[in-house]
Amino acid sequence: MRLIYRCLCLVFGAILGSGCTDSTEPVEYGPMPEYGVPTGKVLVDGQVVDDLGVPVPGIEVSFHNTGTDTTDARGIWSIDRENAFINCVTNDQQACVLTVRDIDGADNGGPFPTADVLLNLVQTEPGSGSFDLGTWEQHGINIVMSDAVEYGPPVAKVELPAPPTGDDR
Repeated sequence: MRLIYRCLCLVFGAILGSGCTDSTEPVEYGPMPEYGVPTGKVLVDGQVVDDLGVPVPGIEVSFHNTGTDTTDARGIWSIDRENAFINCVTNDQQACVLTVRDIDGADNGGPFPTADVLLNLVQTEPGSGSFDLGTWEQHGINIVMSDAVEYGPPVAKVELPAPPTGDDR
């Protein structure tokens, strides 16, 4: 009986002793989980005009519910947003889109239909980690709004500038 008792004490002591160490460093098993949303800086701007080239004020331009601006008297708009959720640059399944909406109705030559404008964002500054997507820009986006046609599809013509080459940056 004494021999069994000694063997059990030896086994339990070995089990308890193997878990002890002089290191106070945390033990990491693989990558640690990170929680958050990847964000970046977005800079987009342009002008909204009608079919005749006349600037259209009172048009709301929004980018993925991240940033919104309304055109001024010259039809100019600009979205400059830090910490913007721009999943369209990390997700191949979703395109980067501006939504253009007439918020003043018949004023200023409207009503104009709501339209989506496909963007071609260019990364101008790299991010500093997995949650910083860097800076993404597109400038000089010229949006031509057509008069709303009753029961017709939304109409908007977009003239995008050529993307910058490596020498233009």
